[in-house]
Amino acid sequence: MILLRPRRDEGSIMLALLGIVILTAVVSVGLTTVINGQTQTRHDSTFTQALSGAESGLDSMVARIKAAPSATTQAPISGTNSLTGASYQTSASDNNGSWLVDSIGSATTASGTKINREIQETVTVRGLYSVPLFGSSVLTMGSGSGVNEYDSGSNGSSLPTFCGVLANTGILGLASTTMCTPAITSTGPAATNGSLTAIGTELGNFSEVDLDNSPPVGYTNADATGTCIGDQTACGSPLVVRSTTALSYPPSTACSNGVGINASAVTGSSYLAAGAVYSVSGNLTLTGAVTANLSNLSSSAITLCFSTDLTIPALGVGGVTVPWNSYVYSALPLKYAARPPSTLSLIDTATSGNSSTITIGSAVASETALSAVIYAPNATCVVNGHLDLYGVMICGSITASNGISVHYDKELSAQTGQQTVSVSNWHEIH
Repeated sequence: MILLRPRRDEGSIMLALLGIVILTAVVSVGLTTVINGQTQTRHDSTFTQALSGAESGLDSMVARIKAAPSATTQAPISGTNSLTGASYQTSASDNNGSWLVDSIGSATTASGTKINREIQETVTVRGLYSVPLFGSSVLTMGSGSGVNEYDSGSNGSSLPTFCGVLANTGILGLASTTMCTPAITSTGPAATNGSLTAIGTELGNFSEVDLDNSPPVGYTNADATGTCIGDQTACGSPLVVRSTTALSYPPSTACSNGVGINASAVTGSSYLAAGAVYSVSGNLTLTGAVTANLSNLSSSAITLCFSTDLTIPALGVGGVTVPWNSYVYSALPLKYAARPPSTLSLIDTATSGNSSTITIGSAVASETALSAVIYAPNATCVVNGHLDLYGVMICGSITASNGISVHYDKELSAQTGQQTVSVSNWHEIH
């Protein structure tokens, strides 16, 4: 009987076949994973492209509203994002004085699947002086800050009823100087496109503080400048309202017919004409002579336009704070009433940032009071001591480390035909 011995490679073939089967399965799973990943990546890319289309539609509609803020209707806009190829359909409808803008962006995957993303935001058109306190790049507010509102009536005809005591203004220990206005009716807003520094416990003195040009919640935007720094209680407050678009202010049209005058004439003994607009050359410092001029104006207005530096010192000596642009309301106790803020307009005509500086108060005075409109969207505004402002302050930056209290006359909202456009409440529908 002859026995046949198996060859050495017969078992190895079976193992090799098993290995090939396992390797094929692994490769198949890996290939499927790669294909699925690529499909998901393409889907995510298309998802992002659809959002870019919706954003393009929003930007186009907001630009149109800014170009013609007085328009009462807006036709729909359709188009395509030139970078991503995503299309958009955008409409705007009036919503109680504001525009509700709705934009749908669309993009298509390689397999032909259409992806839509819909976003909305609110566009508000307001008068030029509707925000009482605005610092474009910086808004720093120390203790004792806030905005409240009152109504002086047409041309300031309403009689004063509310008298707020100004800080550290005792006169010979007998009385305190005060500023009297019509009754305070509510709190008001402040805003910035840049860094906000505020004290959390002071935010109740505002209706809201708008942090404009900030990234939407849950999204990143390297170009966003709006940020809250310092007090985390303030930064986390619901009174800090974030919006994705910057609030911008146009050059004022109030100075277009200004009479040329040197700063020395304004601070000298020459009286200014009631109702006149002056284009001031040189650095301007308000002095007692200006106060004398204003006392002769009744409720007529003076507009001082400048493009360099403005200094507004604390008015008064020996601990007596005399409010700028006011009149004596009663002698005992001594009370002052604010003239309508529109009777003194201080307009910076500089067109580039940080080219003008406005300094209010001094290091030795704890309090300065002023009734005026300060419109300086490119100026650096610095407050020494505490400021009681009856009117509005719009600056490139505002630093009021010792506090600023703004008392806003609602009559200012109709003071000028110019308007601003702000955008808020960005959110995605689906």
